[in-house]
Amino acid sequence: MFYQSRQPSSFQKFSAYIWDPPHTSETWGRVSLPYSKVEQVLKNKKREGSPTTITAVVATLFGRVLNKHPQLNTFIKGKKIVNHNKKRVFITTHFKSKTKQWDLSGISLDDSHQKSLQAVTSEIRQKSRQIKQGRDNEINRFSKCITHSPHWLLSFIIPVIRYLVFTIGFTIEKVGFPGDRFGAIMITPLHEFGIETAKVPLHHFSNASILVAICKPCWILTESGKEKRLPLDITIDHRVLDGKASAMAIQTLHDELEKLL
Repeated sequence: MFYQSRQPSSFQKFSAYIWDPPHTSETWGRVSLPYSKVEQVLKNKKREGSPTTITAVVATLFGRVLNKHPQLNTFIKGKKIVNHNKKRVFITTHFKSKTKQWDLSGISLDDSHQKSLQAVTSEIRQKSRQIKQGRDNEINRFSKCITHSPHWLLSFIIPVIRYLVFTIGFTIEKVGFPGDRFGAIMITPLHEFGIETAKVPLHHFSNASILVAICKPCWILTESGKEKRLPLDITIDHRVLDGKASAMAIQTLHDELEKLL
């Protein structure tokens, strides 16, 4: 006999459906950025009176990479590779629900390549604050739906929502629920919890082809000595991105970091 220890959060209940079964086309890899340069950006912005975060820096960089490499903004629809309607980056965020338990949600940034680092930072803070203070009505409705629906109903609802949103492009925002917030690139700021490495799967409730896990800065040995790096553990859908496209995107990532200095 199995016992349920406590009521799961809406995300925990939701995740039982979106990560089953796992994708078979996923490829994992680790890249890293020189932390000295990331740190310099943080110090410069603090000195200017507009402090930012590592998460905002990474989101800004990937927004610009997404704009310069259109292949990153594609996904598999049926047997075809198609484009996303928007250049969207999604960032996970954690918060305490009204029942005082931790839950997960996230915010989306559109066309961040057109925005300054300061503007991206402000947007992240504003949208994150709305979720944490319970002022994002779409997320509130969706969380209540997940929390209060029995599993047999979710087994029917979730495939239907996925079909409506990701196959035929119906915008369920019209009926008050969040639609395709995930976009092309998902970012999870695991460095905030001191996590040093991660292998995070792509879930099938999105059409994101790339997931970036920001991990805890660490020291590595190089030919010139010890160097502090910011690790990014990246999951990609190999049906959409091959090694050459990924390598070109990584080079752009480093180039855009230089431009932020």
